Amino acid sequence: MIKKKGFTLVELLVVIAIIALLLSILMPSLGRAKKQAKTIVCQSNIKQWGLYFSLYTNEYNGSFQKEWSGGYQGQSWLVTLFPYYKKNPQILLCPEGDKLPTNGINKTFESWAIGSLHFPPEYVPKAFCDWIASGTRRGSYGINWYVGNFPSDAYLDGAKATDFWRRVDAKGSNQAPMLLDSMQWIFRPMNTDRPPNPEGFTARYGWERSCINRHNGIVNAVFVDCSVKKIGLKELWKMKWSRNYTPVKPTWPDWMKKFKDYNR
Repeated sequence: MIKKKGFTLVELLVVIAIIALLLSILMPSLGRAKKQAKTIVCQSNIKQWGLYFSLYTNEYNGSFQKEWSGGYQGQSWLVTLFPYYKKNPQILLCPEGDKLPTNGINKTFESWAIGSLHFPPEYVPKAFCDWIASGTRRGSYGINWYVGNFPSDAYLDGAKATDFWRRVDAKGSNQAPMLLDSMQWIFRPMNTDRPPNPEGFTARYGWERSCINRHNGIVNAVFVDCSVKKIGLKELWKMKWSRNYTPVKPTWPDWMKKFKDYNR
């Protein structure tokens, strides 16, 4: 009689141990690959936004939207670019910033949310009004307020009219970030802005809302001239946010000390 030969318990344990070892080696690499893939998707989204802004400015003779200020709520980039992205609203979300909002302090990986209260019907087109009325809309990119093409009589909240870029062909616009990874859909940069501390804290209104570690020390951005670039977190302080912006080097909080310095 021929006996069937099977695996012994020891052999099975050896095989399981080898598989476990291989998984422990591969998992970090798979995790890095997954994170890199999400960064690439984010960069693709940013490039698409650059195209939408280019289409908009071409249509309006090189001028940007007025942006959010006083009675101009209906001119937010979310409203003015709606005809371009309404069939592709998922590009509002970075895959590393798509988590639902919580009550926690760290908002790095969370999306912002908008609803009808942010865009009253009297200020926005019906199509956009219907869109946000049909459910809470979320995103994870924000615009530099100084891109806005505000009229001279607009409420500028203490800013100077000469601070704004206004046009896609403005001199020096290749140095000015326009739309970035962000914890809110708009921010107003000031040279007194400081890094969020603790990490992911977004109580203020400045561009520190974009100082978020979603992509290993960089944020993805499209500039006023519609070029797409990566910006190091510490490099954010060296950007030309407005025409008259004067960079000031801050004191780095502990969570940022590991990131690359950008000295000029």
